Parts: sequence; structure tokens; C-alpha cells
Amino acid sequence: MRLIHIAAVSRRNIGDVVAVEVKRRLPRLWPWLTAIISGLLAAAAFPPFDQTWLIWLALVPLCGTILFPGEDAKRPWLRDLVLGYVAGLAFFWMCFFWITTVSALGWFVLQFYLGLYFAVWAWFCGLMRPRAHKIIARDKWSEMLARARPETTPAGSPWLSSGHNLFLALCLAAAWVGLEWVRGWLITGFGWNGLGVALHRTWPLIQIAEFTGVAGVTFLVAFCNVILTTTARRIWEETRARAMRPHFDLTLTLVGLVAVFTWGLMAVQTRAPSQPLHVALVQASVPRAEKFDLRYKQTIFDKFNRLSKVALASASGIDLMVWPESSMPAPVLADQETLDFVSQIAISNRVDLLLGAIDEEPNQVYNAALLFRPEGNPQLYRKVHLVPFGEYVPFRHSFPLFAAIVGDQVPEDFDVGNEFTVFHLSNNHGKVAPLICFEDTIGELTRQFVLRGADFFANVTNDGWFLRSSGSRQHLANAIFRCVENRRPMVRAANTGVTCFVNEFGRVTQVLRDDQGSIFEEGSLIGEINIATAPSRTFYAQHGELFAKACVALSLAIFFAKLLRARFALLLPVDQLLELWPDEFRGVRLGALLHPASVNSKLEHSARILERENGRLFHLRALFGPQHGYCGETQDNMVEWRSYEHPQLRIPVYSLYGEHREPTREILHDLDLLLIDLQDVGARYYTFVWTMYLAMRACEREKISVVILDRPNPINGVEIEGPKLNPEYRSFVGMHPIPIRHGKTIGELAVQFRNECFPTCALTVLPMKNWDRAMWFDQTGLPWVMPSPNMPTLTTATVYPGMCLLEGTNVSEGRGTTRPFEIFGAPWIDPEKLCRELNGLKLPGTHFREMFFQPTFHKFSGQLCGGAQLHVTNRNAFRPFEMGVEVIRCIRRIYANHFRWKSPPYEYEYKKLPIEVLLGGPVTDFFSE
Repeated sequence: MRLIHIAAVSRRNIGDVVAVEVKRRLPRLWPWLTAIISGLLAAAAFPPFDQTWLIWLALVPLCGTILFPGEDAKRPWLRDLVLGYVAGLAFFWMCFFWITTVSALGWFVLQFYLGLYFAVWAWFCGLMRPRAHKIIARDKWSEMLARARPETTPAGSPWLSSGHNLFLALCLAAAWVGLEWVRGWLITGFGWNGLGVALHRTWPLIQIAEFTGVAGVTFLVAFCNVILTTTARRIWEETRARAMRPHFDLTLTLVGLVAVFTWGLMAVQTRAPSQPLHVALVQASVPRAEKFDLRYKQTIFDKFNRLSKVALASASGIDLMVWPESSMPAPVLADQETLDFVSQIAISNRVDLLLGAIDEEPNQVYNAALLFRPEGNPQLYRKVHLVPFGEYVPFRHSFPLFAAIVGDQVPEDFDVGNEFTVFHLSNNHGKVAPLICFEDTIGELTRQFVLRGADFFANVTNDGWFLRSSGSRQHLANAIFRCVENRRPMVRAANTGVTCFVNEFGRVTQVLRDDQGSIFEEGSLIGEINIATAPSRTFYAQHGELFAKACVALSLAIFFAKLLRARFALLLPVDQLLELWPDEFRGVRLGALLHPASVNSKLEHSARILERENGRLFHLRALFGPQHGYCGETQDNMVEWRSYEHPQLRIPVYSLYGEHREPTREILHDLDLLLIDLQDVGARYYTFVWTMYLAMRACEREKISVVILDRPNPINGVEIEGPKLNPEYRSFVGMHPIPIRHGKTIGELAVQFRNECFPTCALTVLPMKNWDRAMWFDQTGLPWVMPSPNMPTLTTATVYPGMCLLEGTNVSEGRGTTRPFEIFGAPWIDPEKLCRELNGLKLPGTHFREMFFQPTFHKFSGQLCGGAQLHVTNRNAFRPFEMGVEVIRCIRRIYANHFRWKSPPYEYEYKKLPIEVLLGGPVTDFFSE
């Protein structure tokens, strides 16, 4: 009993270990499993399985894995490419397994080429993947609140936008269609089993092929797959946020699907005037080993003679008899015995006979079709599209490997015909397009016969090469669309299936089967097709693959737009830190001066990036934060914050707006280098540049290197306004003589400070890529993040060099409202009167709109204020400093009894007036007393 107990425990422990191992490995294996699942689901929608419904969700696993890759995906473009390739291999290996009946090695090798199309689409899917917008809590209080409240979806999540999802589906569906079109002609093409072909039996939905070709049906399927993917993601995000929204993307997709279905139902109700054509189809089922063996010539003659007589005896008035491809073992026109046999069938039975045959000339051999009529000479069509590795071997002599793979299956190459010959039946019974073998699967080729007057199609094929596999059924599935595209019926005579009739709407009306239901046995099939008395040309017949080409054009336009954006998009140093990091600084002990706007172009905070490179490029020892806190915790000026320990990194976060504004020796003693990544707003009185100034001074003193990660001046680097600082008025909002609107990046200011103040400071500035001085921030493509709590938008930064002057007055600059520095006023201001006076000044690029507001904090908190909102109507003409001075002058003039200059202290200045600290000189320089 004890032994049994021990064994049970041992098995349980082993099971636990296995479970843990599976749980550990599954996240890494799951993306590859989803790729394989997508390939298998798509393949299952085609014969022999014909599970058509699977095609509507086949791409969802692959698409979801690529669009939502998670945080840990390395080299995402390569991952996307390989995932698509895996899905492609799974699809094509399963779908085209019937090729093994000819060449197992050929089947195996071919799919390595075909899989590339899935791979390219998956890569394009990744290219369209939106940027991740993830906000990370960086203090204990924020983390505690995040755990306490329901998880919310970021308002900017692209998956909540119906417009975004519809555009994404449009782009990805267009790309899929474009790639299928390329697959249909590149390297002679093998375009079988596009996504739309899976709907070959869903006849109402495929009627749009009259306009778009099968590409339109494929587009519909791919579009729905993407919408299903984005809808699943959207529902997941909305469920987490507990906030559902109308799904217009899904609704419009379903409406479009119903509209296409309804139109298809109506389309098949409309038939053009027609006349019947009675046709007999013969399927001889000649074994492929006997097909071209002259020893079996008489046996083959006897079989076709017998089956033809049965067909003709079964019904009267047969207009056309069709035999399959390469019916006779000898060239018909070159072998007199064969010519006599075939001619006699047509003449003695007074019937037109269409058959596939070999046609020989000196040094040339063609796969051909012949039409024998009771009277007149035979009509000849030589096949214009040869099947690679079936009728010829590409690069047979220049690349012998291909010939070695095919072996003796294709001992010699056929020659290519060059005319789309339309056969004319006797007694004006119609004109037929003779399509040989796989030619009925090529839309552009088939329509050439329609343009030359063909009334219907006759396909002669020898699918006996593929024995009793699904190859013949897949052949028919692809051929059906030629009927819909051109509104022409088709008759098909195969050597071993599928011999059948297909009407102009793509519906298979009759199929040759034996008593057991097999499509591969010999027999004959009698039926009729309707030939239009006045046949018209469909949009597709006239314009061909216009829809597919438009999809290619759209995909290329998107690709090049993405490429140009990547080529000319502004890249921050933090986006390319690994590439730009100087070799001499590898392994240093690093401190970093950061704030909330220290993010890369994907909104990932610099601290996260530094953490990722910690131990590889450097050793992160400390973080520093300027005014308003490392995480933007403090609102107002003169509100200090205290140092603390970072909760995740367990390193100190030092305050440089508190007990110290300049790093001390004790703070810097454990560092070799200070990295500074701060977003400035282009105005002298924005304190972050002065925190950098003091940090540079301290680092020069302690022999510590400084690296600046440059960032754009958000209000451009061209315009300069306002006076330079008078050194007598130095303060924490101005410590070196620069203009109020200085027109420099933070890196350029650092260089100026080094050159003019700290000549021995070991300064390195890592540059931006593709920044132009004339750029405004919204032209950089970068996301705007508030660098301080009262700088919510670029417009705020635009007006700040002038409206910040109101901090030196008793007029509210809009703190405590949603639009600080754009909104201003006081309880004693009449908005209408003030705006009339200000607009009368005709300041360039400016309009003042009267309004009332109630600040929630700061000046006049809770009081109703009259004032204005400043609207910038032309930012290139707008002069913020000039405008700010004029606003103060106007208010002083109108409200002289109420207006006052604010008294000290202001930004650690306790004697001079705040307005003088801001102006950097005497107040009388701009405002007369």
C-alpha cells in the first residue's frame, strides 16, 4: 500500500512539473500555433474538406497575433514575416497535397516559394500595426489606485475607433488581393485557391465577380477576417473598461455583406435572351501510363467510339461533342489514322467535335485543341499558357535543379501558342473559347476569348495526372469564377473528372458520376447550356483585373507613405539610444534627469528604456526630477517636492526643485555620467533649461560627463522674440542672457551654456534625426505629452512666451481651467469690452473671444471671472511676446483701479517684482509708470 501511495505521489509530481513546463512554454509557442492554425483553417475551406464557413475566420488567429504582439516581441518585423511564412507553409502544404501524385519533392519545394506571399502579407499587417499607447504608473500611490479601480481602456486606443478599424481592414484586404494577383502571374503564375475561391459554392456572394473578378470576393473575405479580429480586440478592451460603444465597423461590414448577398440573389434572376445548345461530354478515364503510348492507340479509339455512340444515342439533336485534353495518343493532324478516326466521328454523326490534341510541326510541339465539323477544315488552337513543371520546366538548361526535381514527368517542353483562337460551330450555333487544362483558372486569359467574340467556354483537361486526389475538384472550384466574371457558361470534359456543366452564374448544373457517386470513372454526360442571342461584355471582360490592380496601387501607396514617413520622420535620440550611445560611455555609472514628457515616439518613458539597457550600456544608479516632480505631481510654482526611492528600480529619485535645485556633491558622488532628457517649450522662463544649467555646472565641478538627449523646440527653431536677459535680473526663470522666445532646442542651449559658462564641462549631445528648424511640434509626428501640468497642448506652448507674463500680475493666466495661458481674466473685467479693445489692436494671427470662467485653484479660485480666450488663427504670423505685452497694457489702461503688479516672492526671487523677473529687466522698459 505504501509503495502504491509513493508511486501515486511521484506521478502527481511529474504531472505538476509537466504542467508548469507547458505553462512556461505556451506563451512562446502560442504565436506559432496560431499561425499554423490559420493556415490549416484556410486549407480546410477548400476541397476535399469544403468547410467554406472556416474561410471567414481563418486569418483571425494570424492577424490577431501580429496586430497584438504583446510587449516582449523582439524584431517585430522579422517575427511577423516568419509567422506569415509558417501560416503559408501550413496552408499550401495541406491545400496542394495532391501535387504529390506527380512529384512529392516538387510538392514539398513549391510551397517554400508560395509561402512567401503569406509572409509578405503578415509583414504588411505588422507595418499597419498602430503604435502602442501604454501609460505606466511610476509611484506607489498611482499603483495602489490602479489596483483599486476597474481597469480602464485608454481613450486613445485605436481599436475603439470604427474609422481606424475600417481603414485597417481596407488596407489589409487590399494587400491580400494584390499579393494574390501577383501570385497569379509572377514566374508564370500559380494563382489557385485565393481566399475568394473558397466561396465557389456560395453563389449569391460570388456574383460581384462580374465587376471585380474573383479578387472582389477575396477582398470581401479578407476584410471580414480583419474586422472580426479588431472586433474581438475591441470587445475585450470595452469589457475591461466596462464601457461599450456602438460598433459601426462591424455593423457596416455586416450591412455590406448582406447587400452583396442580396444583389447576388437579384443578379441571378436576370437572364439575357438565349438559345439552347445541346452538348455531349465524354470522359474516357484513360490511365496516364497509357495516355501517350501508341501501343494503346486502338484501345483508346475503341473507348472513345463506344462512349461517343452511347452519348449520341442517349439524346437527339446533339450540337457539340467534347473530348478531353490530349484525347489521342498520336498527334491528330500529323497521324493519318488518327485524323481519319476523328473526322469520321464528326462526319458520320453530323456533329461538331471538340477535342484536346497534340499538334506537331518540325521542331515544335504544342498542346492544342481542335474543332472538327461535318463540313470544312479543322479549326486549331494552340495553348498560350503552359503549366510550369507540367508542360515545361522553367530554366531547364540554365538551372538544372528544377529538371532534376521533376524528373521524367516532363521529358520535353511544349511550345507556346500566340493566338486566342475562337472556334465557330456549325449552323451558327455559337462561338466557343477552347480552354486547355488550367487555362480556365486564369481570368485575364479567359476574357481575351470573350473580347474576341466567344459565347461560351469549353474546357478540355486531363486531371488524371492527379489520380483520385482533390486536385480536380480544386480545379473546378477555381474555374467556376470565369463563368461569373464573363457571364458565359462553360462545359468541361476531363479525362478523369470533373466533367460537368456550369451556367453563367457559376452554378454547377450537371456532373458526371457513376452509380457509386465517383467523378473519376469513364462515361458520358448529356446536357444543354444557354447561349445568349445578343451577348454583352461584363465590366470585368472589358477591364480585366482592374480591381486587383487598384488594390495593388493602394497597397503600394500605403507602403511608400509608411516608408517615406519612416525615412523622414523625426527620430529622437531615445528612439535610437542603442545606436547612438558612445562607446566610451559603455559601462558607466549613470544618473538620469527626466520628467513626464521624457518619452520616445511610442510613448514609452525614457526610464523604461534605460531600465532595459541597464547592465548592458551602463549601470543606472539614480534618477532626478525638475520642477513639478519626476512624475508631474505638483501643480504650481514654488511647490517643492521631496526625494524618494523608486518603487520598482530601488534607486533614489532626487528632487531638483526642493531642498536643492542644483545637484550636490553627495548626490553625484556615485555617478560617472548624468543623462538629461527634458522637453522644453521654447521660452526662457520655463525652468527645465535652468535645471539643466545648474546640473551642468555641478557636473563640471565634480568632473562628471553630461549627455543631453536632444528634443525639438515645439514652437519652431526659427522665430526669436523678446529681450535678452539682463544679468542683473538673473533668477530661476533666467540664468543666462537668452531671448524670451529663444528659438533653440535644449541640446543647442546646452552647447551654448557649455561654450559661454562651463568650458570644461564634458558635454555630449545626442542629436535628433530629420528635425527641421521650421517644424512645429505637430509636424514632427511625435505625440504631445504634457511636460508640466499646465502645458496641456501645443497651443498652450505657442501662447506661453507672452501669456506667462500674466504670472507677474493680479490677472488670472487661466491656471485652474482646462486651457491655462489661453484663457485669462479677473472678476472685475468686462469680457465684451476687453475683447473689443484687444481685437481692435489687430494683432497678427490672433483673435480674442469673450468668455466667463471659474478657476478651480490658483488666482480667484471659485470666483467668476470675466475675460477672454485667446485663439491663434495664424501661428506663423503670431507673435506671442508682443501679444502678451499688449494684453497687459490694454488691461492696465481699461482697469487702472484694479490692475496690480504681483509682489514677490516668485521662483525663489524675494526682492524684484515677478514681472521684472519674467521680463529679465526693469518693468519700465515695456510698461510706463
